[in-house]
Amino acid sequence: MEVAGNHIEKRSADVKKINAEMQWFEKLPEFWKAHTPHCFQIESGSYFTEYKPYLTASELASLPNWPVQNQRKMDEDICRALCSLHATTTEATVDEAICTSLYKELFAEKLFTRIEGFEHPDIDKSLPFVLNGESLPSVMGLAQIAAAKIPKTEPKHVGCGHGDAFYGNILYDNIFGRVISVSYTHLRAHET
Repeated sequence: MEVAGNHIEKRSADVKKINAEMQWFEKLPEFWKAHTPHCFQIESGSYFTEYKPYLTASELASLPNWPVQNQRKMDEDICRALCSLHATTTEATVDEAICTSLYKELFAEKLFTRIEGFEHPDIDKSLPFVLNGESLPSVMGLAQIAAAKIPKTEPKHVGCGHGDAFYGNILYDNIFGRVISVSYTHLRAHET
């Protein structure tokens, strides 16, 4: 992340991560856009957001003379904003492609990527396990069985969440009580 003038550039060699963050901005419900910096330019492998010159909630809370009533108000404003985000229904804007994408991102891709990266000298991920003479599915076979059992994501299951909301990822405007998220994750599936 690099601050330059009136914007912040977020770039990474991990294009998948950057794409997930950009999708978060694009799919964000209208209500929550008031609580994020404006994403004003998107390029391959990077994106730009407006710079907000506020302190993080953790910086404010650690000020030696930060009044208790300011701390209470900040906590209430943050709680209200995060609760509103979580309660935001996205069902009207969720389509089949998003549901498929959520399934892939939240379960299948992560699981199979981790299995592919798993190495052990005594385990061949593609060969069946043999236990007491009985042949059982391989590691990859078990993953495929598990993946087949995961219910299909439906629009009613999709909500919006921050994913990493802690004081260091929240800017706070203590004059107007504005809560601004500065670390993003993509939309998360949850039971509504």
